[in-house]
Amino acid sequence: MAQASFGSKARLLVGCGPYAGLLLRSRQSFGDEAVLPSYDNTDDLKQWDIGLSASLGGAFPLSPAVALQAEVRYDKGLSNISALPVIDDGSIRTNAVSLLVGCGYRFGSVL
Repeated sequence: MAQASFGSKARLLVGCGPYAGLLLRSRQSFGDEAVLPSYDNTDDLKQWDIGLSASLGGAFPLSPAVALQAEVRYDKGLSNISALPVIDDGSIRTNAVSLLVGCGYRFGSVL
């Protein structure tokens, strides 16, 4: 993902780029495991997913080397992730919004 930042103290972050995802395992559940146990549905989905991501966030310095960062990221899948037929020749695609919160440390000299 390419990311640009703007500002001298608190920084605005804007990013975009492609993503690729690899499915390791999928389980489907319907609530209470004692009544309706979950089951493995990995074979119902394709192993690879590709798409585009866009993000918007901010970084807030706590010191010259440490900053808190929060970012909202939107992922739009470009590939059909269903290994099964979908009604009316449709498809199932990733459509996700994520909130990322973290703390960053800058190693070396601060320019």
